Amino acid sequence: MKRLPLLALGAMVAVLAGGCDTLGLGGDDDGDGGSRDYTTDFDDGALNLEAMALTDGDMPERGLQRLVGDTFTNEEWANAFEAQVPLADSAQKQVQLDAQGRVLGYLALFTWDEPIQHLGRTQQIESHSVIYIDEDAASNAMKFHACGLLIADDQQLDQFEVPKLATESTGFFFETTIDPLGKFVDTVICFRTGRVLHAIVANGLDGTQDSEINIALARRMLSYVNAAFDGEEPETEEG
Repeated sequence: MKRLPLLALGAMVAVLAGGCDTLGLGGDDDGDGGSRDYTTDFDDGALNLEAMALTDGDMPERGLQRLVGDTFTNEEWANAFEAQVPLADSAQKQVQLDAQGRVLGYLALFTWDEPIQHLGRTQQIESHSVIYIDEDAASNAMKFHACGLLIADDQQLDQFEVPKLATESTGFFFETTIDPLGKFVDTVICFRTGRVLHAIVANGLDGTQDSEINIALARRMLSYVNAAFDGEEPETEEG
């Protein structure tokens, strides 16, 4: 069974408090959205999700490097959910994922060799690309299921405005308290390309969050996504 590093994903542990907000869409189109159509007629196993992921060279700080890079089936993602979210049940979660139309996802997770030495900086960055059965399922996951991330259904999500990226996009913060370190904030940008949903997640102590960095990373990731859809090699940043 695949397990995500508990320390690296500590701030993804959802606090069971508050009601789950329905997410809205992003702000005005700034040139990144609505510029192309994305095919939905592809074999799920043939789409190169790994090629869509961020790389070490994209990280805003040197020293953040890839710790995890792997695909997750619904069963594997449900097991990860159970490991990260209090009171979660993997069997029940897998039923939910199947019903939501999730098919297969890829996660790249970047963090420090010794995160405890970098508490005043971004602790980790993740990029996710997830195939859904159709466009409606992917859109619903963005709007109603916290972009398919390891977040409890009743976690409080605080939306913020983002530019339109690809087919549609949204952004939100959520908070987690980890004793004895204090309050951590996750900054999330999601965007959809047809029936594939993508997310950029940055995590750190309260005060380290910067939505503009996430938006820049999302634009970089979108260039990789477009290249993957077109069967081209993306231009990557030097590490």
